[in-house]
Amino acid sequence: MGFGTLFFGYFLLLNIAYYSFTDAIAALVMLYAFYKLKFINKNFKYAAISAAVFSAFGLYELFLGFSDMFFGLSYPDTLYSVSAMVRSLIICIVSAFMLMGIRDVSAEVGLSKTKIKANYLSYVTVGVYALNVVLEMSELGSWLAPTLLATLMLVSFVATPVLVIVNLTVLFSCYAKICMPNEEQRREVEKKSKLEFVNKFREHQKEKQREYAEYKIEKMKKKANKPKQNYKDKK
Repeated sequence: MGFGTLFFGYFLLLNIAYYSFTDAIAALVMLYAFYKLKFINKNFKYAAISAAVFSAFGLYELFLGFSDMFFGLSYPDTLYSVSAMVRSLIICIVSAFMLMGIRDVSAEVGLSKTKIKANYLSYVTVGVYALNVVLEMSELGSWLAPTLLATLMLVSFVATPVLVIVNLTVLFSCYAKICMPNEEQRREVEKKSKLEFVNKFREHQKEKQREYAEYKIEKMKKKANKPKQNYKDKK
């Protein structure tokens, strides 16, 4: 469905040291994944739009990184600071829409634990990346005590990759539990039993699961693509 692709793209956000060289790849991979998921609900559609913006920004970061490393071009510190703020803001928006999309699809297919976890993490994500944006403000050093500033920076440095890892666990849960029927057939390789009736029972169970998955996916598609009824039509 796209959760596996999304997992790979989001995983690249763990590159903290040289993210200017991998953000474009991460954003493009996530954009492709969200394009495959956008028919499910509106939050994945918004995530796709946000990932498109992130892709453009990632190419801009790539230009800065290459020009600095290979051509020795130097830029003002303010440019890097503002770029870091914009990056954190974009990743925050992409992640929040992603988690809200996961929350909605998990609720639809009955994964209550994943739904609760995704909903909770959407708020945590906004909080962590909001802290990152604030810490990139150049005037912050004159407003806060050095000890407090150092503590906040340490919290941000630790919390950001930890948050990405936790969000990846939610994505993996979706990859493992929410899949299209044809994906499930490709991914499940089960050893046949020596007892024929056991094999028939398993096949029957799989068929019922595939039918239910098809029903739920089709229901989500219709719900997401249902045209809004205007006020005149209601009257």
